[in-house]
Amino acid sequence: MKTLSALFISPHLDDVAFSCGGTLIKLALNGWNIINLTCFTKSILNPQGFALACQLDKGLSANVDYMELRRAEDLEFTRRAKVSETVWINFAEAPNRGYESAKDLFDGVHEDDEIWRDLAIELMEIVEESEVDAIFAPQGIGNHVDHLQTIRAVLSCNFQQPIFWYKDAPYAIRKPEARHSDLLPQSLFE
Repeated sequence: MKTLSALFISPHLDDVAFSCGGTLIKLALNGWNIINLTCFTKSILNPQGFALACQLDKGLSANVDYMELRRAEDLEFTRRAKVSETVWINFAEAPNRGYESAKDLFDGVHEDDEIWRDLAIELMEIVEESEVDAIFAPQGIGNHVDHLQTIRAVLSCNFQQPIFWYKDAPYAIRKPEARHSDLLPQSLFE
């Protein structure tokens, strides 16, 4: 009998853990092969401007590799959660792609930000190689641009596997009335 396999797509290194970590763990404990994929994990040495401010706001000095710390946390989560495979795609987070303020992160995708196209290519390769049976992806609650770009990439792939759209934490917790991204077909929620 084939072991079932699920791909959990996380825009950032904590999104799956916070948003649907319980589901991931339940599937792993029930024998599923779990792939935890994070889209935006690139280390940026000597961050500048808003990217640096995001790091300093967390009490980290400018010379710390912030993403290295987050990847270590992700590895600890995936180890404890019995994840079969961890995949980090080496794309930069929005503050390192020209988004210059917290408001900018939630104000819609910049016209020149086409990162979703490259992300779609990566996702298609991984899904094809891994022969996953189910995909979990964010709903885009909160409208963070990295979450929106992840949705664009997933939708453009036209995967044949069922996609389970999880509610993005902490945004769904902070504003329970918040809606999913308008990028998703309304029919999913009727």
